[in-house]
Amino acid sequence: GAGKSTLAACLSGAVPHHYTGTFFGSVMVDGHDTCEASLTDVSQIVGSVLQDIDTQMVASVVEDEMLFGLENFGVPHDQIEQRVSETLETVGISDLRDREIATLSGGQKQRLALAVNLTAERDIYILDEATSNIDIESEEIIMKAVAALAKEKAVILISHRLANVVPAEKIYAMESGGVAECGTHAALMASGGGYAKLYAAQKALEELDRIIERRDAYGRTKNLRIAARRDELAAAKDPRKRIALAEEIYKEYYNYDIDSAYHYARRMLALAQSYGDGTRINCARVYLAKTVLNGGMYGEAFRILHQVDTTRLAPENKSE
Repeated sequence: GAGKSTLAACLSGAVPHHYTGTFFGSVMVDGHDTCEASLTDVSQIVGSVLQDIDTQMVASVVEDEMLFGLENFGVPHDQIEQRVSETLETVGISDLRDREIATLSGGQKQRLALAVNLTAERDIYILDEATSNIDIESEEIIMKAVAALAKEKAVILISHRLANVVPAEKIYAMESGGVAECGTHAALMASGGGYAKLYAAQKALEELDRIIERRDAYGRTKNLRIAARRDELAAAKDPRKRIALAEEIYKEYYNYDIDSAYHYARRMLALAQSYGDGTRINCARVYLAKTVLNGGMYGEAFRILHQVDTTRLAPENKSE
């Protein structure tokens, strides 16, 4: 709602040639007034990747989309194939050349839109939220291509994800239709204004997402191990093997799912009691006491510990 996309539409000539309304002032692009120059003339200078990517597609097949602009703007035929092949390779979609656009993912469509603009070789490129709502792989490929492009061309990158604009020579932070702050990333961070606060908030959120992802990945890996151990326990016949597996599952759950840990400590105790294994009975009681203590049930923990025969504990259990 700050006016970023409206600004992009003004710079690309879509305002006032496509979008109607009251227009004040003027927009000069490479010396051309966008009100006086035709949209075709402006589009020969400015290439745009819009937020609503589907509105940019004019063909049904990837290759046809790539060829449409080149042929319309009179690019020599002996240059077309090389441009198309190299650009598709740059954005990592060479293998999609014959695909129907309707079958592409959002990230693939964004890469195609960028490829179409790169092939046209414009002087100015406007990317309006070109990495929004796409997968991480596509975002990385697009930002790598943008970084290379910015070394040779003027690139205006519009993004709510501030990590993408950090390398920019100049950053304009917009608010309520106007420019609230302007400067390099370092200067804006040092000023401690709205940009700095939003950047810090986004970095904190990214870190939280990474923590959650690591925890989820850890949980998925642990759950796979636990599932394998549970299957082994269900199939095991040897008493010692069954007790050992119950103990392993308990240890996997401890510090992760205390209720399940308690369940398998009790399972281990029941197995050890049924097979008369005194050492493992006492070990299981120590595990039970740990889990109930973890849950704040101090009286129950002491009651269980009173049943432990310390003379029949393994060395590692005595320390616990």
